Amino acid sequence: MQRRIVITWIVTVLVAMGCRRVPGGQAAAQEGLAGATLRVRTIALASGISGLDYSDTLTAVGGVAPFTWSLASGAKLPAGLTLAASGRIAGQPTTPGTFDVSVRVRDQHGDTCEASVAVAIQRVPASAFGVSRTRGVAPLAVMFDAQPLFGNEASAFHRLSYAWDFADPQAGKWQWSGRTKNEAHGPVAAHVFERPGTYRVRLRVGYAADAPLERDVTITVDDPDHVFAAERTVCASVSGSFAGCPAGARHVTTADTADAFAAIGSGVRLLFRRGERWHGRRSGVIAADGPGLIGAFGEGVAPSIDIPGGGLQLSSESAQLRDWRVQDLSFVGNGGKMIVAEGRVRSLLVQRVTGSNFDEGIQFSDSIVRYHHQPMHSDVMVVDCDVRDLNHGGYAFFGAAERLALLGNRFVDARDGEHILRIEYMSPGVVAHNHLEDAARSKHELKIVGQAHAPGVKPTAGFVVADNTIVGGANPWSAAIGNGSAGHDERVSTGLVERNVFRVGPGTEVHLALFADDMTVRNNVFDMSGRVDTGVHATRRGNEPAHRHVLIYNNTCVRRTSADKTTCVSVGEDVSASSAWNNLLFAPQVAEAVVFDPGAARDAFTTAGNQRVSNDPFVRAPNTFDVGALHLTSRMAPQLMGGCIGFGALDFDVQTAGDTTTMGRGCRPIGALGVEGTPAH
Repeated sequence: MQRRIVITWIVTVLVAMGCRRVPGGQAAAQEGLAGATLRVRTIALASGISGLDYSDTLTAVGGVAPFTWSLASGAKLPAGLTLAASGRIAGQPTTPGTFDVSVRVRDQHGDTCEASVAVAIQRVPASAFGVSRTRGVAPLAVMFDAQPLFGNEASAFHRLSYAWDFADPQAGKWQWSGRTKNEAHGPVAAHVFERPGTYRVRLRVGYAADAPLERDVTITVDDPDHVFAAERTVCASVSGSFAGCPAGARHVTTADTADAFAAIGSGVRLLFRRGERWHGRRSGVIAADGPGLIGAFGEGVAPSIDIPGGGLQLSSESAQLRDWRVQDLSFVGNGGKMIVAEGRVRSLLVQRVTGSNFDEGIQFSDSIVRYHHQPMHSDVMVVDCDVRDLNHGGYAFFGAAERLALLGNRFVDARDGEHILRIEYMSPGVVAHNHLEDAARSKHELKIVGQAHAPGVKPTAGFVVADNTIVGGANPWSAAIGNGSAGHDERVSTGLVERNVFRVGPGTEVHLALFADDMTVRNNVFDMSGRVDTGVHATRRGNEPAHRHVLIYNNTCVRRTSADKTTCVSVGEDVSASSAWNNLLFAPQVAEAVVFDPGAARDAFTTAGNQRVSNDPFVRAPNTFDVGALHLTSRMAPQLMGGCIGFGALDFDVQTAGDTTTMGRGCRPIGALGVEGTPAH
């Protein structure tokens, strides 16, 4: 249902304005009539696709309507497009590329100004998007990648909107974000198909046209009771009760994990009885080709696996794991590593696994495959897991993979360990719907780096970080994306950070530190309470090249406590061809929405429409509102800012998929809104 928002409190609407004054007209005389000097509001037009219909409209503010639009002297639109006097740009573009077009607007009294607007035209799309696999046994983990549609062009990654429908309405909702599992947004997505059947997965690519571009693929999910029929399933029970074990399965009565794990082999399903506890002397080992599965049968709580100093070892130097599922287990920690890859891993799903009090949670290290001279891990998904209370320098998750997805997990409390989540490499990847909290004192809740740069080494690239709640700890930075340290050259590029909630911790000063290229940070909410003085900081950190093409827009930063300095976006040295616009900062004292460090190249970083307000942008009960004709997407985590409705940087042209949901204590934090796939214009 599409609805209109009616608000009985303050809502700040931000505009991105630019103008090069043109002599003539009556600007000074008419400024009072219009209430503001004439400005071009549009800074970026919607993206188009070569050979397909295009339509978008330029907008202006100030001056006196009606407005008349034209191209500035010598300016040209992309081939196939025309500009009408009304400001409408339409046609069928024929040449891919990114274009800066100078336009001129004239108001009723002759006041005229010019401004440059950007438009990206993508190449003719390919017939299919990337998919990690199209058939396998349930639960089947599949990654989807829209980048091949447009030849992996970075502009398509950032400027188009992507909506995935997995045709799986029984999938349920993510625990930490509250969003449906049956849909995803962004150029990279992943899904676990838990029920046998045939699914037609559809991708809709939004651009400047009345109807989205559509592509689909069929996923076939086989029945595990057929694939693992009869004695290919082994049920283990401590008590000797096998109620709920699949018919024809082999029964093993034992309390020793070694006896149960001895059944692991190619094409085998090993199921532990729910509500029972096993003990062992050494980690279980999976080093065989699949399909395979380790899971649970019966009713009750997850089976408990207690192995001092370890849990489950995957793969080895000589025997590599492929096509396995580990799900519905609870590991009891006493040091060691809960799940660790000791060789290359391919096509692995870890789902609904819990563990605490380990030295290391889940580890898929890139160093182990280099040591064994093996290719990189690939197609690794960790979904709906809960890892906490890490000891002795450990991570909740540490890993690297081609096609990596971390979805719906809770990774918390590594105060005696390391980073909560550290990704050494992914391409592509998605980190979404997770709750990350409380890293060690000098570490981050989220850290994404690249491999050490060298000829032939791929950078971390093509990833999405979305719909997460990231709660800072003792470290000044909650999240860091890019080069890992000052003396290194670890390259990261082409990433999208959106719809996340960043909440303050006891030591938080900067929520997101960015040292990467071709990055978009949009529609996030940053809690600026306590010591926090910066929402997003973009700069160069070490020996990596200077950074380009960083877009930061439609973010909301909120501070209700006093502070000497507060900024939503700060820009450091060696960041160019980049922009920050339509970001909203609420702060009661001296503050700026965007600031530049000494030495920053101000002329190489465009800012427009960023605003600091002293009126609270979060609407509070009992002030009434009606969620009416506005279709919203930015559903945030519950209880942010406590009992509020946050509208943040609200753009005029919000038309995106999704809807709000009632949050805890009557709070509906909507956050910073804008056109989901296209910069606000």
